[in-house]
Amino acid sequence: MSKSDLEIATEAAIGAGKILSEFWSNRDSLNISIKSPGDFVSQADLQAEEHLKKHLLGAGMNYGWLGEETGETSGSSKRWIVDPLDGTTNFLRGIPQWAVSVALEVEGQLVLGVVHDPIKEETFSAEIGNGATATALPSRFLKPSTFPQHYLEPVFLLEKWTQLISMQQR
Repeated sequence: MSKSDLEIATEAAIGAGKILSEFWSNRDSLNISIKSPGDFVSQADLQAEEHLKKHLLGAGMNYGWLGEETGETSGSSKRWIVDPLDGTTNFLRGIPQWAVSVALEVEGQLVLGVVHDPIKEETFSAEIGNGATATALPSRFLKPSTFPQHYLEPVFLLEKWTQLISMQQR
């Protein structure tokens, strides 16, 4: 039986989280570049995104890609949107509030999203038609206003993620 897009996204996010966790204890020795004032990228970001791209695009589907570090690649009407290290500044400063963010967009509409926090070993996900989960437990009561803010600041996918959760509550 083949895996669902949500299962693939969750596995990819957790795998990227493992890569980031390895860098976490040695973050002082990371090579860091400045993309723009206040916007940094490290080898941790790049390796996590490389993992995500390989895992998500290697799943046998012809999907497009939009990565924070690697940009956009055309594919089909479906594309993965990722921020491999959402909270790079926190990560680099040793603040344990960062996560891996993965979303799937189909014909311009976000249909699923996964946020994985390797430090707390928590995973949040939502998919249109299937509700939201927090660390694999249904979260029918989770509202955008009560969603843990440390997962959403400064989330690359904040607007889309909030929109997805709001759609689940209608």
